[in-house]
Amino acid sequence: MIFLYILGVFVLLIFLLLMTNVKIHIKSDGEFALRAGVGPFMIKIKPKKQKKIKLRDFSHKKYLKKMEALKLKKQKKKKKPEKKVKTKEEKKDSVTAIIDLVINILGNLEKYTSRINAKLDSLRLTVGGKDPAEVAVRFGVLSSAVGLLLELLDSKTQLKVKDPENISVSCDYLSPDIKFSVDVAVKIRILDVVKTGIDILVLWLKRGTNKINLLNKERQESQNGREQTE
Repeated sequence: MIFLYILGVFVLLIFLLLMTNVKIHIKSDGEFALRAGVGPFMIKIKPKKQKKIKLRDFSHKKYLKKMEALKLKKQKKKKKPEKKVKTKEEKKDSVTAIIDLVINILGNLEKYTSRINAKLDSLRLTVGGKDPAEVAVRFGVLSSAVGLLLELLDSKTQLKVKDPENISVSCDYLSPDIKFSVDVAVKIRILDVVKTGIDILVLWLKRGTNKINLLNKERQESQNGREQTE
């Protein structure tokens, strides 16, 4: 009975873990900020916290330890074994395999991206230029690009726009540059990440199986040709 309780708790913990969201929050308004985390826990990746300068870190003992660590690091680099150089055929096979896998992934891209939840809080573009004509051209291009991007995200992902009024493209004839601010959060369940990984692995294995079948077919054909000539 105790074993069943332990098993039940273990299964429940795995289920809760798989249903937990992996989150990425991007915010840029003059300064780029990036946060990432799992569930309720978020870590600030950028901008990095500035380390406080402590006088004790500049002691003679600390300096000697640092120099010794650098010396050991250099010695380890020298002792690293030389990597095996791939032949042209091996490189070609690797590149072909990667290209095939990318093509298969792009073919199923909608299936993978539909698992992503995106929340757009704001997107503002201020278009500038050297002269009014350049500003007008840039404004037209960027307005169309923003519209297409939102339409693409809406059709391919689970996009939620907090307030349509916070999405805008405007002109600034006095500024020569393009300025933008964005606030977007993306999340995906760990279960969906695992599913996507399994799908990609299956595609890779199918490719390997197809290649083996093709080689076997070529061998069979060559063997049949030899038998006919004999």
